[in-house]
Amino acid sequence: LPRRCGPACGVARGLEQGSGMRTAARITTLALVFLLAPAIGGLAAQQIEFTTENDLFTDDTARDDLYTFAVALEVERHGTHFALREDAFTDRAAGVRFDETSWSFGRSLPAWRSWRSHAEAGAVRIGRGLFGEDVQNTVHRALGSDELALAYLEPSVHGRLAFATERSWSPGGSFAVGPRLELEWVSDVRAHAIVAAVAAWRPHPLLALDLLAGGRWSDADLAALAPHIEPFGAVAELGVTVFERIRLAWSYNDHGDGRTHLALGYRFARWRGAGEARSGRGSGSRLG
Repeated sequence: LPRRCGPACGVARGLEQGSGMRTAARITTLALVFLLAPAIGGLAAQQIEFTTENDLFTDDTARDDLYTFAVALEVERHGTHFALREDAFTDRAAGVRFDETSWSFGRSLPAWRSWRSHAEAGAVRIGRGLFGEDVQNTVHRALGSDELALAYLEPSVHGRLAFATERSWSPGGSFAVGPRLELEWVSDVRAHAIVAAVAAWRPHPLLALDLLAGGRWSDADLAALAPHIEPFGAVAELGVTVFERIRLAWSYNDHGDGRTHLALGYRFARWRGAGEARSGRGSGSRLG
């Protein structure tokens, strides 16, 4: 894998790339996304979902740092899942940052003894991403906060594998509960495992609540990330979905750094695939 360079190298690389090229790349990517989304929807896509995540309301004193925000686009059709996600990571104390841009394809696996499983494979690029610093500083200017100018790590590409399985039991009505196992590995970057209980409750046809609570094991190989990852800790997530389209979720320790995040997602197509396990973050209700 390519060597990571120091702060001076990161700044020089950022200057060479130029904001104009980054803006053009971002516009091109977003244009392709919005052009392809209706076409995929016309092919009876079960779900087209856009999600954004932020640590704006974390109770940590180092607010707006480490895994600070994320954006994601997910498309699902007939059990096949495609996801494009970018997480922005900053370390103000060390003076470095990186964007974690991932592309993945996933597939629902055959059910086994009532266990529903999902597997994903893809790639993760570490370095300057599509959004990162420019979007963060735009938000900071709008909020009157200080802008950040941190050195980016040198780009590198890594493989990613993920797996999740869960089953549910319902005492009747609109409530279900069950266990969940989640595994994720990104070569030379990080890995985690989650064992948790999940529950889902639909008190009204247009309102659904989901809850996850359990334990998380985390490991980090990337030097810039390793000091901030806790090997073991609790993990939790509480989500509310309205009109089967809009989901607001609060999570704790979702990245293994002991911090809280808020995520807001919108489904462009009606979700008809409830009840399938999904791997990794941004997967909406984990149990239906």
